[in-house]
Amino acid sequence: MTLQAHLHKHTNYSRFRCYLGERKGETRYRDRYLLNRHIRTKHTFERPYRCKICNNRFGRREPLKSHVENVHLNKDEKKLQKRKEK
Repeated sequence: MTLQAHLHKHTNYSRFRCYLGERKGETRYRDRYLLNRHIRTKHTFERPYRCKICNNRFGRREPLKSHVENVHLNKDEKKLQKRKEK
């Protein structure tokens, strides 16, 4: 990664624009990965992440993780998981 590319992460520089939807060109992202994730979840409605317990699908990993923790784990498992995170 070049110094210039690294510095862009610390500023509001947004090179990649989304030209889909109502706000054509207004929504910007600092890298292609974030733009592609936006397009995948907001415009194509892909849901590649599936809950192994109830088969609900999610566009991103974070909501899937949150879903499993809040819906499927009981209180004792949540306490145990919090201890492991510390």
